[in-house]
Amino acid sequence: MLDVALLGHLRLSCDGKYLRFAGRPKVAPLLAYLLLNCRQPASRDSVAFALWPDESEDAARANLRRHLHYLREILPVSGIPWLIADAHTVRWNPAVAVRVDVTEFEEAAAGATSLERAAELYAELLPGC
Repeated sequence: MLDVALLGHLRLSCDGKYLRFAGRPKVAPLLAYLLLNCRQPASRDSVAFALWPDESEDAARANLRRHLHYLREILPVSGIPWLIADAHTVRWNPAVAVRVDVTEFEEAAAGATSLERAAELYAELLPGC
């Protein structure tokens, strides 16, 4: 199971083992985008232009390709691919086990009995990104 903390500074662990995340500056926002929008594939163009709005279309798409590669290198080896990508879309693979603190926060905040837990979890989403 991959455990991803996006609230506060990015932290990753897999099966209880801390993973060093030393990616390029836009790899963390790319990971967050894919995890927080995991319910459906995103168009490559929309992701590229969201992360590199000031770049040309070609440069933004090339940056996305490179950063997807960097992200795959950072994530641990798994029997199931973490990401599903084709020529037009990219998404987090819904078949892999992942726990994201933002999801836990949202679930806790939605239930009146869990507001205390939501307050414990709350922090700025990826400060500095």
